[in-house]
Amino acid sequence: MTFKKENYTTTVQKAKVVVPGFKQAFSRFEERMVLDQCSKSMASNYGRNIAHMALHFGKLPHEVPIDQVYSYLYRLTVHDNLSISFFKQTVFGLRYWYRLFGLNDQALHMPSIKPYPNAPNSPLQTGMQGHLCCPKTPQTPLPPRLCLCQPGFG
Repeated sequence: MTFKKENYTTTVQKAKVVVPGFKQAFSRFEERMVLDQCSKSMASNYGRNIAHMALHFGKLPHEVPIDQVYSYLYRLTVHDNLSISFFKQTVFGLRYWYRLFGLNDQALHMPSIKPYPNAPNSPLQTGMQGHLCCPKTPQTPLPPRLCLCQPGFG
């Protein structure tokens, strides 16, 4: 069974039609993302979130006052109960957008994204260090690549 996407328009397509000047500004945004060698998913996520904001206000993101942007970001996280990933991609997308249009001051006024304190970054932070250490007894040799606890190994 196949599903046809008839009469389906994306958020970016809607913004290109509804928001005046968004089509030209977004094409400039896409060109810059390609030149900066950003991944397709990053460009897609940033673009979609910027289009959401443009549709919300009915104008280009760099034309929205910064206090209204803060109110919009607050609404996203508290009232709309959207994910932290959506919030982060919106903030990072806006920073990229502002810098593209020469508004470095507004890019610096975006909220800072704090890392999760509980998120492990490596197997050593997850309690795996005991499993990845070199054995104490010579009966069970371990390849040097997996020895992480002794200097000179790995």
